[in-house]
Amino acid sequence: MSIDSSFEFPDLDSFAAICGPNDRNLLYLERLLGFPLFPGDARITIREADQSGTDLFTSLMEELLKHRQRGEDIGKGVIDSLYNSISDNPERIQELHKQSI
Repeated sequence: MSIDSSFEFPDLDSFAAICGPNDRNLLYLERLLGFPLFPGDARITIREADQSGTDLFTSLMEELLKHRQRGEDIGKGVIDSLYNSISDNPERIQELHKQSI
């Protein structure tokens, strides 16, 4: 069963930093999570995700926001690290990196 869910950011600066320049982080997150992300109005909405995907998305967004609020830049390295610590499929990152080569 698909679930629609949104993650609201407290401000546009955090939203923009997590999406990345030209939405580069957002595109990477879509590939990593395996479902589309829809940005808008300081929020990212997901569709076509099951409950485990929704939970993973929410946890990842919460952790990315914490890192941003500490003043850290958000990029693939931070995303990969957090995904590895949260996900039950850390091999997914290696698969994506092999596909990019």
